[in-house]
Amino acid sequence: MVDYEWADLIDSVDQVKTLADPTSSYAKAAAAAMGRAVDDEIISAAFADSSTGKDGSSTTSFPAANQVAVGSPAAGLTIAKLVSARKILLENNVDPSIQTYIAVAPEQLEDLLNSTTVTSADFNTVNSLPI
Repeated sequence: MVDYEWADLIDSVDQVKTLADPTSSYAKAAAAAMGRAVDDEIISAAFADSSTGKDGSSTTSFPAANQVAVGSPAAGLTIAKLVSARKILLENNVDPSIQTYIAVAPEQLEDLLNSTTVTSADFNTVNSLPI
């Protein structure tokens, strides 16, 4: 666990007015800043060793069997890789009713959108299972 602090740069006179509205732009900016800090931790730890155990003194490596093979770098993100990722999730007893998400870079999204299988209604309505 990593602790983060957010600098509260609001005058005490204005504090009562600002905190009265949790939907204020200041409150939203604070929540977004803390969200980005959490995102940074998740991204940096995605494939790194994780601290485990009651006191976090042990480490566990990300299993290679849970990674989708990269294949040819020229291939980019493909439907086959998404199907392989879905298979890994199901083999590890991830509840299929839980919606899954992927994080992709613009180039990877372009790879998918250049595939007729993704963009054609003839293909993408056949299987209703989310990827």
